[in-house]
Amino acid sequence: MSQRHTNARTRAPTTPEPTPPVGACFAGCLATSARMLDRALTAFYDEALRPLGVRSTQAALLATIDAMGAPSPSELVPVLHIDQTTLSRGVERLAQQGLLRVEGDEGDARRRRITLTRAGTRVLRDALPVWQHCQRAARAALGADLAERLAVAAARVAAAPAGASN
Repeated sequence: MSQRHTNARTRAPTTPEPTPPVGACFAGCLATSARMLDRALTAFYDEALRPLGVRSTQAALLATIDAMGAPSPSELVPVLHIDQTTLSRGVERLAQQGLLRVEGDEGDARRRRITLTRAGTRVLRDALPVWQHCQRAARAALGADLAERLAVAAARVAAAPAGASN
């Protein structure tokens, strides 16, 4: 009995490592940091584009459609990295504003094609100098090096298959 007691006394107590508060575990979270940056930049661009009646996401959608010609929704989804529902909602809003036209594909009646109207082309043209101003201001605020690294990182993450990890 005394042997057990001695061993128990000489054994170092095993205490678990202290666990940091849950909130501390999320400090420096890349997803949270990216969302914060996204919200700040989006608010800046949206405010600048407000006089034109569009938000930054809508201007980007108009620009992508213009660049692609007359894309179908299924062609836009992977390019914009958004889901079909979000795209449909955005296209519908812009069509209601008279900026987009959604028509059946001449070669396949099941497919739809999206094009800019004259008003959509005008808004996109008017948005270009505003967008360029925002780009210059954002680059200046972030610094050219960080802005470039963010663009490269975004392209790398967007190009990776969903759920992929390196």
